[in-house]
Amino acid sequence: AKGWKKSRRIVLIRKDKEKHEQSRGKLLFTELEEFSKYKYVAFRTNREDSSVMVWRMYNQRAECENRIQELKMEYGIEGFCLDSMWATEHAFRWVMVAHNLMALFRLTLLRNRKHVPIKSTIQFQCNAIGSYLTKSGRKTVLKLSAKEKRKEFLEGLFKNLSGVSPPFQFSNA
Repeated sequence: AKGWKKSRRIVLIRKDKEKHEQSRGKLLFTELEEFSKYKYVAFRTNREDSSVMVWRMYNQRAECENRIQELKMEYGIEGFCLDSMWATEHAFRWVMVAHNLMALFRLTLLRNRKHVPIKSTIQFQCNAIGSYLTKSGRKTVLKLSAKEKRKEFLEGLFKNLSGVSPPFQFSNA
């Protein structure tokens, strides 16, 4: 392309949007019926691998970029540096523990949602809710003051929580 100092290759991926509902990409040529059923993704690369290999490599890398962005925005890892390298490393490791616990929370309790909210949204939905405890027979009941969407969100959490009990078994693969 004009202005590029080195040659690059453009790899285009076309996916059937009905078969791959969750896949990302752009709808192009929507006015043409034969093209409107596909989502398109383009990668610019200098690699000579097959198109499928380029897609697999960059697709995984794109998800890593999302995690890095989330760590910067939600956990403040960008720009913190302590006097000691070891202190910085330990602080970073504790941020990763917090991130992994939140990821476990999302995987366990928010598993059946179309859109999984980020940490700040979860904090907003779960914190600062007026509540009180009452007795119903021999049971203690937590009464929450929440309306509509927030109530649905919380009910979904409690519904999913009822099916969770330790010990937890998770694959690290």
